[in-house]
Amino acid sequence: MSYGIGRTRGREHVELPDVAINGGTQTQYLRYVELELVNDLSPLRQALEDEHSERPLAQKRWYGATSTLYHDYPLTVTTLPSLRVRWDVSPSATKFLHYMRRYTRVTDPVFLTTSFTNLQSSSRDEQQQKLRDLAIRGEIIAATYIVRQLYGYSLGEAKQIVDALLNGRQTK
Repeated sequence: MSYGIGRTRGREHVELPDVAINGGTQTQYLRYVELELVNDLSPLRQALEDEHSERPLAQKRWYGATSTLYHDYPLTVTTLPSLRVRWDVSPSATKFLHYMRRYTRVTDPVFLTTSFTNLQSSSRDEQQQKLRDLAIRGEIIAATYIVRQLYGYSLGEAKQIVDALLNGRQTK
């Protein structure tokens, strides 16, 4: 049974507003490995969506029960039939793909630049898509900050907007 083909690796330069410095920006450098999958992606896509919507398990402690939810999703299914893996582990992505060359075709790296600053000039739909992408990346605080800056909402209202976008709902 064939599951997929190693397709490419990539680096992404991401610009985010810096919530600590008014008008400032911060830059992230992310590395990805993308696997082009040859089977039906519906079950994988559904499993990832289910995982994103799960509540964290409460752990009993001597002082009560606590839980922590991290909005960090290193696996995403892209519009192409591909699985994108944010690569922050050893071996490096280069070594991993060098090893995979024996089994599959590996293409040259792709370099992307994504900016989540200056969304004022975008349409409301484009803004919401960018905000959803930002929230899915685990940047909930930055997404909430941007919603407050764009629309003038309170912190509670902005958090509700980000939660709605994270759950795939459009907002007014």
